[in-house]
Amino acid sequence: MELENKNNKRNKTIIFGLIALILILLFLIISKSQIVKNLRLSLANILNPYKSSLEFKINDHSYDFETKDKNLNIKWEGSNVILCVASSSPEIEEWVGEKNIKGEEKISINTSTTFSLTCAGPGGLISKEISVNLISKKEAELKPLFKKIEIKKAEEKEKEKTKNISKIATAKTTAKITTPTKKITPSTKKQVTPVPSLIFKINNSEQEINVKPDEKITIVWEAKNVNKCLAFSQPINFDWNTLINLKGTKTIEKLDQSTTFGIFCTYEKGYITKSIKANVYIPNPLKVEIKANDQSERVFVYYNSGVTLSWNTENAEKCEASSLPEVENWKGEIPLSGKRSITNITKDTKFSIKCSNKYQTMEKYVEVKVIFGGGGGGRIGVTASTGGDTSITTTLPSISVNLKVNNQEGPINANQGDSVTLSWQATNANSCTVSASPYYSEWSGFKEPQGSINITLTKSGTTTFSISCVDENGNDAVDQVIVYVNEITLTKFVDLKVNGSDNAKVVKGSSVNVKWNSYGVNSCTVSSSPYLQEWSGVKPPTGEAIIGPINERTSLSISCLDEEGRDYTDQAIIEVE
Repeated sequence: MELENKNNKRNKTIIFGLIALILILLFLIISKSQIVKNLRLSLANILNPYKSSLEFKINDHSYDFETKDKNLNIKWEGSNVILCVASSSPEIEEWVGEKNIKGEEKISINTSTTFSLTCAGPGGLISKEISVNLISKKEAELKPLFKKIEIKKAEEKEKEKTKNISKIATAKTTAKITTPTKKITPSTKKQVTPVPSLIFKINNSEQEINVKPDEKITIVWEAKNVNKCLAFSQPINFDWNTLINLKGTKTIEKLDQSTTFGIFCTYEKGYITKSIKANVYIPNPLKVEIKANDQSERVFVYYNSGVTLSWNTENAEKCEASSLPEVENWKGEIPLSGKRSITNITKDTKFSIKCSNKYQTMEKYVEVKVIFGGGGGGRIGVTASTGGDTSITTTLPSISVNLKVNNQEGPINANQGDSVTLSWQATNANSCTVSASPYYSEWSGFKEPQGSINITLTKSGTTTFSISCVDENGNDAVDQVIVYVNEITLTKFVDLKVNGSDNAKVVKGSSVNVKWNSYGVNSCTVSSSPYLQEWSGVKPPTGEAIIGPINERTSLSISCLDEEGRDYTDQAIIEVE
C-alpha cells in the first residue's frame, strides 16, 4: 500500500511538471514580439555595475498592451540612477525630456503611442519601453463591417471618376484663362532649438583603446546645448561615476582592468551619450616552467634518492622557491632560470616556483613521488596515471653539489666593495665548473669538487654565482646563490700610510711598511725626498711595499689620476730618531 502511494505521488509530480512546461512554452510563443523588443533594448542595459533597476508601468502594465481608454497613468522608479529622460513616438509634449528618477504622471493620447524611459547611473544606462495600442469603441464596433464598406466605396469612386472625366472635357472648351491672385502674408520665423553636441575622447581617441596596467588615461569632453552630464563606467571606476561639468579633462592614473567609460547628457527633448572602452593588456606576459628530471608534471623516484630540478622563465623579475614538505635546498629567492639537485628524498614532495613581474604573478609546481624497492643507481620504468597511462623513466642522480655564500644558502645583501666567501661541497663529482653573472674572474673556469674562495664585490646589482659538477657517467648537479650588491657612492681619494699611520718615527737604519689605497683613480706615480729607488716610478692604485733602510728624515709622496685627468695626492713623513 505504501509503495502504491509513493508511485501515485511520483506520477502526480511528473504530470504537474509537464503542465508547467507547456504553460511556459505557450507564454514564450505569446510574448515573442516582446522578447524581440527586449533584445533590442538590452543594448542599453549592457552597463549596469550597481545593479541599477528601473520599474516602469503604464496603467499597471509593464509590457505592451491594447486599450480603449485614452487616459493613461504612467508610474516609474529608478534605483541606483541619477538622471532619467523620457521620449515618445509620436512625440507627446508631456513625455519628452528630463524626468525625476521617481514619479507619476497622467497623460492623454489620441493615437497608439510608444513610451520610453532611459535612466543613467554611475555604471551606465538602463532603458524600458512600453507600446500602447489605442482602439476606440467605434472602431471596435465597426471592425467587422470594414470590408463591405470598402468594397461599396470602391464602386462609387469608380462611377464618380467616369462622371468627372466627362465634366473636365466639357470644361476645357469653355474655360476662361484667368490669372490667380496671390495673397501675400508676412512670414513668421519659427524658434530654432539649438542642436546638442558632444565630444568625448580618451587619450585623444574616439575609438576603443589599449593601455598597459600602469599607463594613465586622459578623458576629454565637451557638451554643448545640454542641461546636465553624468560620467559612468563599467566596471565602476571611482574616478568616473558622478555628475560632471559640461566641459573638462580628467586623468586616471592607472587601470586594474578593462573598463568602458561613458558620458550621458540631457537636453530639453532627450539625451545624448557616448562611450569608449579602454582595454588593459599585459605587454610582456609572464611564463614559468619547472621540471623534475625533465618531467613537467610528476616524476617517480626510489626512496632516499634524488632529482634534478630545472626551471625557466620569460619576462620574470623575481622568483621564489618553496616545497611541501619543506626542503632546505628549495626555499627562498632563486635565479630566474637554472638547475638544482635535491638529494635524500624520503617523502612525496611538491616543489613550487612562484615568479612575478611588474604586472603578473604566476606559480607552477612539479610533484616527486617516492616508491620503495629497487635501490641503487640506473634507470627504472614506472607506469603512472596522468590523464592516461604514461610510462615515465627517470634517472636517479647520485651526484650532488651545495654552494653557499657566507655559509648561507642565499640570497644575501652586501655593499659594493664588501668581500664574500663562496664555499662548495660536491658528492660523487669528478670535476666542477663555475661562472658568475656579471663576470668575476675569480669565479670562472674549473674548480675542485670542494673548496672556498673570497671575492670582493666590485659590481652593483644582482649577482648570481653558479657551479656545475659532473660524475664519471656524465650526470650533472648544479647549484646557485644570489647576492644583492648595493651601490656605494664613494668620493675619489688616495691614502698613504707608513707603518699603519699617516706619519711615522723610526730608528735610524730601519725599514718601514708602506701601504696605499685609492678609489676612482686609474694610475699612480710615487716619489721620495731624498730619493729612494723603491719609492719611485709608476705604482698600481692599491698596494703595499717595504722600504729601507731609512737613515734620515724622508718624505714619501703619491699622485693618482682619474679618467678625467684630475689629480689626487697624499704624503707621509718619516722622522728618524
